[in-house]
Amino acid sequence: MAIKLKKTSGYHLNGVKMLVYGLSGSGKTCLIPTLPKPVVISVEGGLLSIAKANIDYIEVRTLEELEEAYEFVVNSDYESIALDSISEIAEVILNFEKKNK
Repeated sequence: MAIKLKKTSGYHLNGVKMLVYGLSGSGKTCLIPTLPKPVVISVEGGLLSIAKANIDYIEVRTLEELEEAYEFVVNSDYESIALDSISEIAEVILNFEKKNK
């Protein structure tokens, strides 16, 4: 097998997906300002730790609002989308499914 060396400088062309996992209060949200051109889709409203960073965010409470936020950010010029938090987003979806089943 031939080794093919690649450069990480071109990696952004395909995008980087990552999940930051940790206990509540471990500093996951504090990483958001380090992302390139970020926007936050926030369900839990715990953005006080990055208030001084002046980052755009969309607050969602329902599945409909979540879908609208998703459509907005994927068709925007933001380079990074932070979901705060995945577990709270799962609760929004679960509550919707419970009401409709």
